[in-house]
Amino acid sequence: MPTIKTHIKTYTLLAINETAFPSGPLNAVEIVGHPPPLKYKILTLMLSLANYVQNIFGGGKMAELNIVTVKHPKSPVSEAYRTLRTNIQFSSFDKRVRIIVITSPGPGEGKTTTSANMSVTTAQGGNKTLLIDCDMRNPKEHKLFGLSNKIGLSNVLVGEVSFEDAVNETDIENLHILTSGTRPPNPAELLASDKMKKFLEELKLKFEYIIIDTPPIIMVTDAQVLAQYADGCLLVISSGEADKDAAIKAKELLERVNAKILGVVLNKLDTSSKGYNGYYYHYYYGEAGTGKKKRGGVASK
Repeated sequence: MPTIKTHIKTYTLLAINETAFPSGPLNAVEIVGHPPPLKYKILTLMLSLANYVQNIFGGGKMAELNIVTVKHPKSPVSEAYRTLRTNIQFSSFDKRVRIIVITSPGPGEGKTTTSANMSVTTAQGGNKTLLIDCDMRNPKEHKLFGLSNKIGLSNVLVGEVSFEDAVNETDIENLHILTSGTRPPNPAELLASDKMKKFLEELKLKFEYIIIDTPPIIMVTDAQVLAQYADGCLLVISSGEADKDAAIKAKELLERVNAKILGVVLNKLDTSSKGYNGYYYHYYYGEAGTGKKKRGGVASK
């Protein structure tokens, strides 16, 4: 397995602040170097030297679950996702966060990857988990998990099939997946319906956690609609690629519907940039109790 640089610290700052950064793409050095006094938290900073974390490990058939938390559960990147899971679980003392909406300012920033890996780690933690692909215009979760998308959420909402007939059980214990289903002509209206709201309330009786993959928030209103039903939202931002103004706009759109922003996942973070000192740490990577030590790169500020 190749060496991976991964950053799993937790920061009490927000990546998006129009007064803190110059115009242009957001990058990790600016974010960590200029902590703005905001109420939000970055729950976890994750990075990949490739475009998506699973691409580090090469290609492969989707049916083989080419997802880092499945294929390499003891890797530093998988540990970063577990840190994210734990931080979310402890993010609220008053109300348990059970329905989580995951979105991004634009396409290609890693929201689907984050949704998939978050669902896996949550299920691996012993929680009955449902991942719903609500990106009806450009669904991808079924491809990641090697599932059919002939029936799914849209078919359930219009009454064609029952939830029990549409939901997919996986080989991962506690993980269930509801794909997007047949593409409707009116995704936003379907997701904003009372039927969708009632459907989510019913699902809370069956699952401990419900993770919702939504379209990029700036492109369509779907994420804003679903954020109103959720206990919290995660904003996935691609380091060095996301435009600062787009990130600010995404945050404002969530705030406009009074969404609870749990934090920002900073994806594709390259710690070789200035402002980071790289070092190696040992972590135990045991196969059947062998307790072998592997070296994984991390970054420190």
